[in-house]
Amino acid sequence: MTRANLIFMVATPLVLIAGIALIVSGFGTLLLTLREIAFISDLARGLDEESAKESSKFIPVIVALAIASVFLIAGSVASMLSRPGPKQH
Repeated sequence: MTRANLIFMVATPLVLIAGIALIVSGFGTLLLTLREIAFISDLARGLDEESAKESSKFIPVIVALAIASVFLIAGSVASMLSRPGPKQH
């Protein structure tokens, strides 16, 4: 193996792992922020603190399910649009 292949073999997984970690932490931060916003808006609507904590838990769950659904739909559309591979006998 050449030196360029070794560098590529080591660097590529590290870059991919770093990218995935940034995406996951970004989604986590988004969901925590949404929960805090929902909690504050529930308090502003006049709910007591316990009710506001309980109801603010649902907004991040709904957003996470929506994001997962978008990724699943995009994956299925991409697989339908891809051309079929060679037939295997």
